[in-house]
Amino acid sequence: MPEDGLILTRAFASAGTVGNVNGTFYCGIGLRESAGAVATIRIRENNASGKILDAVQFAANASVSYYYGDAPIYCDGPIYMELVAGAVEGTLRYR
Repeated sequence: MPEDGLILTRAFASAGTVGNVNGTFYCGIGLRESAGAVATIRIRENNASGKILDAVQFAANASVSYYYGDAPIYCDGPIYMELVAGAVEGTLRYR
């Protein structure tokens, strides 16, 4: 975690699975569906087969924003974002 407690973000665009983020606390997401169809993502611990920390499905052209900064979800290793269906763009928040 950054010493000053700041929340870090990693931007991404829809391209299937997005790689690892080297954080230990998952703090949320800010996403926009970008292809006019339902989108689904999974946030996992460590890799594509790791424990699911969060799963989000949202409607076409919708935006979602979740922030768990006051009570982040502990991740025993890197954080991995999997794009299951649709296309999204936005940020993953971690510290």
